[in-house]
Amino acid sequence: MRSPSPSGRGRLQVAIIAVIGIAAIVVAVNARAYAPAVAVIAAMAASALAIRQVIDLARVREMRRVAAAYANGDLAQRADISGLDSVARLGSELNALGERLAATRDELETQRRMLDGALGSLAEGVACIDHLDRVIYANPAWRHLAAGGGGGIAAPFYEHLPAAAFSAAVASVRISGRPETAEFEHRRRHLSGIVSRLGNESLVLVLHDLTELKRLEGVRRGFVAAVSHELKTPLTAISGFAETLIDGALEEDPATARGFVEKIARHADRLTVLVRDVLTISRLEQGAWEVRPGPCELTELGRQLVEEHQSAAAGRQVQILLDAPAPIEAVTDRELLHQLLANLISNAIRYNRSGGSVTIRLAADSERLHLAVADTGIGIPAEHRDRVFERFYRIDAHRSRASGGTGLGLAIVKHIVDAMQGTIVVESSSDGTTFTVDLPRTDPRAARP
Repeated sequence: MRSPSPSGRGRLQVAIIAVIGIAAIVVAVNARAYAPAVAVIAAMAASALAIRQVIDLARVREMRRVAAAYANGDLAQRADISGLDSVARLGSELNALGERLAATRDELETQRRMLDGALGSLAEGVACIDHLDRVIYANPAWRHLAAGGGGGIAAPFYEHLPAAAFSAAVASVRISGRPETAEFEHRRRHLSGIVSRLGNESLVLVLHDLTELKRLEGVRRGFVAAVSHELKTPLTAISGFAETLIDGALEEDPATARGFVEKIARHADRLTVLVRDVLTISRLEQGAWEVRPGPCELTELGRQLVEEHQSAAAGRQVQILLDAPAPIEAVTDRELLHQLLANLISNAIRYNRSGGSVTIRLAADSERLHLAVADTGIGIPAEHRDRVFERFYRIDAHRSRASGGTGLGLAIVKHIVDAMQGTIVVESSSDGTTFTVDLPRTDPRAARP
């Protein structure tokens, strides 16, 4: 059974004292003992005052208990005090204060969660530091970029980010108050840091990861340089032969002039192929080549590819074989698949041995297409196999150019395989090379409206 509250106990005790006093007066009157009655009443009054003080002290202790709970963060406590006196009003105000504090805390917690959610979704690292350069807030991206996923909270920022340029930017902002920017290397990443003031002593630090951007800039510069180099060779040849013809070779030696014209035509064809391949890989990299799945019969496509490459294979004394014993129905992008296999076949013919062969193997199970192009050529050394899909990468640059290769064929193949959600594996030895491609038998995009 619950015990009475301090106020309830006080009222009960006062009532008991009053009853006893009245009883004593009645007894004294009946006994004609007025003096003893007065003494009894005075004693009762003193006792009531003492009890009231005890009760008030208990109510004060109750409020102290609740105030201590608020100080420790427990805002659910309330003072159990009733009445109309000043102590009761003070208890009521204390309870109202607890309710207001709880509401404010809940509102701040909601705002903090919203802030954490917003900053936590950013790719940029964001942190706040105090006047001692200690990190007082850091979002996940900051912890990843600066501390490699570690905490970094409550420690000086430079313990995890010891970049002199960034520390200098922080010091400059503390002096001038103007935002500063610094670029630096940290943990094998190229970062850009922005420092700005937040209040009087706190600073906001923002990190941008420029690693991928720098890599892409390097790739772009390399691509432009490679394309320029590839274009320069045939253009120089065409220009030289054309100037020779203009200078009189056309009339003086018709046979030599014809040879020059044939070389001009060959280099012009090489330029055409190079420009076509550059445009193709550019479209694939930008995602501008939309995959359009449709019904496709692989065996018929294989026979078409053999016919298309028969002349080039015969010119290099290479035999083309098709290993596709049964019709294979699929739902895929026929144009992309044709270009993928055509590049592999051209590559296999170009780097084959005289008297060698190229075998096209087509197979399928219920879910996947298994395509392979195998040659009996010179093979790919182990140290080069991981790079054969890079643009303009050649194992033997002189032989590749002499055979008419642009250095983009396998790069195009890799982009097509990725666009068709497949995989490609290369196996090579001194006896030849095999490229194996696995693709979905039914492209998942075919089901889309």
